[in-house]
Amino acid sequence: MARPVWEELKALPLPEQRQRITAMHAATLSCSGDALAALNGGAAQ
Repeated sequence: MARPVWEELKALPLPEQRQRITAMHAATLSCSGDALAALNGGAAQ
């Protein structure tokens, strides 16, 4: 499940990667949202 998201993330430009990783980190720390969805550009972003 995570591998396709990771492959898609690595294909993005670096600024977009950073934005999504920051969103994932925020979702994880707040215990709200879906961290994997944040990496995928989903609603948790």
